[in-house]
Amino acid sequence: MTIDRAILFSARPEFGTISDHFKKAAFKIYSGDEVEASLLSMTRRIKSGIFGRTIDLLVEGIKGGGSVAKLLEETAADIRNSEAVQREIKSTVTMYVMFLIIAGVIGAPVLYAISTFMVTSISNMWGAQGTGSDEMSNAMSAAGGGFITFSSPQAWILRSSRILPLPR
Repeated sequence: MTIDRAILFSARPEFGTISDHFKKAAFKIYSGDEVEASLLSMTRRIKSGIFGRTIDLLVEGIKGGGSVAKLLEETAADIRNSEAVQREIKSTVTMYVMFLIIAGVIGAPVLYAISTFMVTSISNMWGAQGTGSDEMSNAMSAAGGGFITFSSPQAWILRSSRILPLPR
């Protein structure tokens, strides 16, 4: 089959609007234009990098007299592989975006609430120790907190005879 007939037969309806461009190129070839010029005119109308590179390879294959069918099959396989890689990259980026949104919407407020609770609890314990409240020390002893006690930073760290108070 000649190249002009192959281009005309490749203009099938399932290819959509690109089939119209192939028909125009085939009719230009039938009217006497060069094959290379007709194919390159399609790249001016269709603004696609992949399509442009494929047509350039096809034109070079025709000029070089190589096996155009094998060239087109390998090009189609490469395009399919690059599309698969692009889909994989898109899914990975989507996963990272979802993770960041979940961390920002759920994780950050939870951590903020926990830290706020911890700060208020610790400040309440320090405040109760600083006033000498017996209720707080009784509550801590009853809860098993008699071994380590909380006190202000200027007081003793542990209630032991070996540890001296901090200097002022």
